[in-house]
Amino acid sequence: MENIKAKQSYIIELKYCKTSTTEQQVKELFKEASAQITRYADSDIVRDAVKTTHLHKLVVMYGGAEMVVCEEIE
Repeated sequence: MENIKAKQSYIIELKYCKTSTTEQQVKELFKEASAQITRYADSDIVRDAVKTTHLHKLVVMYGGAEMVVCEEIE
């Protein structure tokens, strides 16, 4: 069997907010989630796990059953 090496790694921050959450509140929650996922990505545990792969940081937010945000963080 051929040795296949992963080239991509993903870390996903999943957030839920109430359907009554305002657009401004969604923006603030997104900002907090972006900061949190960046802290995770900068941790020794994650750096050791992803090694030389390209790490994608994704923030996904749901308001009720509707996805309100799905964005990759640089």
